[in-house]
Amino acid sequence: MRNMSIALSVLLAGLGIVSATCSLQAGTLKAKVGASPDVGNWTEAKVDKVFGDATAQLNNKEVTQDIHCINMAFKRVAGSNLSDADMPSEITTKKDYQKAAKHGYKMNFVNAIRVCGSIEDPDIRGCRTHGRMFIVSSIPRLYNTVAHEWGHFVGLSHTPVATTNKWRIMYRWAYPERVGVKKFECKRYTGTVGAEADTPPPSKGPEEEEPSVTPVDDMRDFLLALWIHGTPVDEIMALTPEQIAVARDVIEKIEPVDMLPNAVSLMGLRGTSEDVEPLINLMQKLAGNKTASANTAIVAIPLAIGRITGRTESSRGLQFLRNTAIRSGLEDFTFGSGVSDELLRQNLIIGLAYTRALTRAQGNYNINMLENAATTGAFNLKAGSGFFEYVDRLGKSVRDLGVIEQIKRGNSGSAN
Repeated sequence: MRNMSIALSVLLAGLGIVSATCSLQAGTLKAKVGASPDVGNWTEAKVDKVFGDATAQLNNKEVTQDIHCINMAFKRVAGSNLSDADMPSEITTKKDYQKAAKHGYKMNFVNAIRVCGSIEDPDIRGCRTHGRMFIVSSIPRLYNTVAHEWGHFVGLSHTPVATTNKWRIMYRWAYPERVGVKKFECKRYTGTVGAEADTPPPSKGPEEEEPSVTPVDDMRDFLLALWIHGTPVDEIMALTPEQIAVARDVIEKIEPVDMLPNAVSLMGLRGTSEDVEPLINLMQKLAGNKTASANTAIVAIPLAIGRITGRTESSRGLQFLRNTAIRSGLEDFTFGSGVSDELLRQNLIIGLAYTRALTRAQGNYNINMLENAATTGAFNLKAGSGFFEYVDRLGKSVRDLGVIEQIKRGNSGSAN
């Protein structure tokens, strides 16, 4: 009977038919999941739903080259703790990674990631480091990032940058409804021995070298993509005025809402002082909107205004950040429950650092005054000392983590 069962299984597999039970056991990727109680509203059911949606992305066949990677599933296991008071709620320093790693959670949900290996960017959405996965819990299409970071965990690198690869889960940006895997990637997820890598491209002559920056061929796709590992600076700096106008139009019309987070981040790098007021208006108009995209855009606005102000010395941008971050707090805004007030407060402080106001001899806030003002009274910032060390380093460097100087070299900010 046992031999007959094995023979039947082999026959079904040969026909492309695999039982749900066998496929789950054969390729189940298990993880203990951890989160601080300050990472809002996480439940076991919510984690299981995200893991199920991530599994579906690999199980489904979306495009011609995609395969049905049906021999795998993501699964939360016993030992998970979504209210671990000793877990950091955001990752601002490498010490935060070390603190989180000692708990042994393979998958960690946090409110923000600002450093990942050698990358420093306050807008990182996912990171695999210290033998763990870290994911910002509030981003849109969370399942895309879960599947992507798990791909890194099982040894997959980023897919080569090319328009024909946009649909793949390991592309460095996640495009909506176009995510899947090739056969060798499926083998990695399912643990099959002998998984090969992408075939290296043939050698090219100097005149055929790939450009260092891949041009954005579809601006609306670019704005819809999930920029998992932070802001794609090189691509944004290469955008044409016509492409930047698309982002301005999205901000002005406040739709499509799913494009707003990237449109805001893009404007921080390529906007002018004239873009500050529309961003402030957008923040006010989105108040009360509970969608993940709207909330992600809201917390990105202070960063964008700070970046613009750092380049253009916009008096309106500095006034908004100082008044909102320090003097009047957030009482003028009523945000939907999905917005983390703590994260918004922290991004207001980071935005203020981007303005370079922290280092000017004009009676502006130094880091000690800033920390005292931000952690007392109505503002009541709960961030630890690591956050203010990060802000101090950012303010003193007078550069947007390597971005401001690049912007100055490539674009004065006065035209686009």
